[in-house]
Amino acid sequence: MKRSAINEKMLWAEKLLKENNISLPAFAYWSPEQWKEHRDELDTVRKVYLGWDVKDYSEEMGSVLFTIRNGRYDDPNVGVPYCEKLIMFRDGKRLPLHYHKCKSEDIINRAGGIMQIVLYNTDADGNLDKQSDVQVYQDGIKYTYKPGEIIYIMPGNSITLEPLMAHSFGPKPGSNIIIGEVSKINDDFTDNYRFEKIPAPCKVEEDEPMLHPLCTEYEALLG
Repeated sequence: MKRSAINEKMLWAEKLLKENNISLPAFAYWSPEQWKEHRDELDTVRKVYLGWDVKDYSEEMGSVLFTIRNGRYDDPNVGVPYCEKLIMFRDGKRLPLHYHKCKSEDIINRAGGIMQIVLYNTDADGNLDKQSDVQVYQDGIKYTYKPGEIIYIMPGNSITLEPLMAHSFGPKPGSNIIIGEVSKINDDFTDNYRFEKIPAPCKVEEDEPMLHPLCTEYEALLG
């Protein structure tokens, strides 16, 4: 991905958040030079990968994320024992179908249009179960859905995803949305199991200066 494309997606997300009166922590807006000035204060931020991430898997799949708080399974003394994110979707985008073995999460429609989500159970071997109904809580009330049925979540409402529950979500066609995630600790490196192929990570093409670093770029930027 080109740096210009990453910058454009960050600026788009910042604008969408501002339009909906949502502000991010101060470091979200720092330049690379400001990150370097504060390098000695950022041990926790770096260890739990707080900050920006841009996912652009395909024409259909992708999002812009900002992790506000998080911790580590392997070190309870770092960060906090939970995670909070904001996930910004352009019209026509969604997450790949995936599940987690450890993480349970509330997915909240914070602002914008209507969110749509599909759910499946998985079996003991991690295979997709396309036969059994899915039982899920929405704001404390239990509902039952057919596997793969489109579920609509209105602004202000949420859905609770348990471990082993496969899911994919994004905006209902016709709008951009801001999704909140409140969950157990998030570890994308060891607890993210996808049913759809995504491109392997590749080096960023530096065709223009960096606006803000991605959360995976701190070591390269700060040393």
